[in-house]
Amino acid sequence: MPVKIKAWNHNTYYHRALLRLVPAHVERGLDVGCGDGTFARRLASVCRQVTAMDADQEQVEFSRLTCAGLDNVEIRQGDVMSMDLEQEAFDLVTALAVVHHLPLESGLGKLRSLVRPGGRLLVLGSGPTTRPPATGCATMRPARPTGCSSVPGDRTAWRRPPSARR
Repeated sequence: MPVKIKAWNHNTYYHRALLRLVPAHVERGLDVGCGDGTFARRLASVCRQVTAMDADQEQVEFSRLTCAGLDNVEIRQGDVMSMDLEQEAFDLVTALAVVHHLPLESGLGKLRSLVRPGGRLLVLGSGPTTRPPATGCATMRPARPTGCSSVPGDRTAWRRPPSARR
């Protein structure tokens, strides 16, 4: 059962919808741009191990307070674009209100490279998608078992096909 968090902002509004997109039996999850750690704490209830990271040291400290006492959450400080992260290592990668801080194509490429075959990438954008990005990910309805899918609005889930290789 997800942890109930009382704080609200435009990101937390979508937490329940995003948690419904988390596949069953996630061993390793990565929350990129974890901010105050609220979503990382929620992921801890559905993932065996969560790595939460943020480039801002102050946000990392907030995350550590939010996730205190959770043995399955590791908080790290660093920029996803320059940090040495193992490729295809995560069953789930989340990026809530992060992509607009990254160079779009290389940022999405980096996030995608971290997802293991058969895993999932969840992105909460800062605005509606009007056309597919150059990376080949499109906003579609209804959700499909592989490729890109979304629920109404700007919440997008991408599942790496099990046979996909870079």
